[in-house]
Amino acid sequence: MSGRHIRHRQPPRAVRVTPVGAWPASAWLLVAVNLIPIAGVLALDWQVLTVLVLFWLENVMVGIVNLIRMGWVAAPLSDKLFNMGFFSLHYGGFALGHGFAVTHFFGDGSTLDLEPASLWTFVQDQGLVLAAVAIGVSHLVSFALNDLGSERFRSATLSSVMQEVYRRVIVLHVTILVGGFLVTALGSPLWALLVLVVLKTALDLNGHLGRLAREQPVPNA
Repeated sequence: MSGRHIRHRQPPRAVRVTPVGAWPASAWLLVAVNLIPIAGVLALDWQVLTVLVLFWLENVMVGIVNLIRMGWVAAPLSDKLFNMGFFSLHYGGFALGHGFAVTHFFGDGSTLDLEPASLWTFVQDQGLVLAAVAIGVSHLVSFALNDLGSERFRSATLSSVMQEVYRRVIVLHVTILVGGFLVTALGSPLWALLVLVVLKTALDLNGHLGRLAREQPVPNA
């Protein structure tokens, strides 16, 4: 064909769907801790503000655990310190903005703000202490199971670790805030709160399994 070089397009990469039976222990743990807000809604009459504050606390914990992950990456110490500092400022600003949105748009302005004393009082009054501790422990256990000493994590870089956390939380928390507005507009009925929690669980699980699939070493052909 007149010397023209034909460029063959690469076939699209197949989407990996992890069967339920092949879920790792960390995925089951994630589902278990996401049952906590469901129990809170059903048994403790949690309203949308309480649920969103718990989700926001988890957002903060995810950032802290990600800093630990960055510290575990095989990279020069100077690079780690620089990237961890940048991430703390950047992700911290994201978390602060998310927290402001939750307290400003869903609180009444007098019972909750981002001041530590006010936040701690709210967490205690709403019975969120044990729930928050359980969620934090679950993320640390997931880090231990999936990252510490694993073949998967040995190829991780500081950049890839930062990209993964943003890939997981941005869509998740935008969806949570939009869902929170919809639940509030509907008058916070029980079914709407449960749908919000189930939606968050599904997105969270999809993000977790997606990360594990992307970091899975590809076998040689």
